[in-house]
Amino acid sequence: MQWKFFAVAPMAALLGLTACANSMYRQQYAAPQPPTLTQTQGQCFSKFEHFSAQSNCINNAIMTSGIAPDAGIQEYLLLLKSLREKVERKALSENDARLRVASKLGELRALQQNEFAVQEQLANQRAAQNAEILRQFQYKAPLLEMPQRRSPVNTTCQTIGNQVNCTSRQW
Repeated sequence: MQWKFFAVAPMAALLGLTACANSMYRQQYAAPQPPTLTQTQGQCFSKFEHFSAQSNCINNAIMTSGIAPDAGIQEYLLLLKSLREKVERKALSENDARLRVASKLGELRALQQNEFAVQEQLANQRAAQNAEILRQFQYKAPLLEMPQRRSPVNTTCQTIGNQVNCTSRQW
């Protein structure tokens, strides 16, 4: 009966570890990412017909996202508010307002891509500098000389009376 326990115990341990690993994986990635500004604008434009409702939708979505708006998003929100006021006063058509909002979003995206490119370039430069520093201070082991192989010595000795005469030769 004991052998059954040893056969089942590893399987149970493996299943337990798998379950833990899967739950850890799910917990780490469980929180959904908030929609991007582009996604928010697209959803609001498709959900509502009039510009004032679309701009209110975008504004509310940004404010409730929990993300602190940076300078670019704040400028976008101010433009949205200004355009909404102009549309309400009939100083601007709804389509022109949508066009300006979409154009502003394109500008923000281009600025963000440029900023990411600069950050990536700086990170690559730092990595290259660190690699050069490590290369310069890398330990260099002294070269060890291999001992020279000596050829065998053959010694021949002859005894003549009380004298011993030896001759050695290397091969």
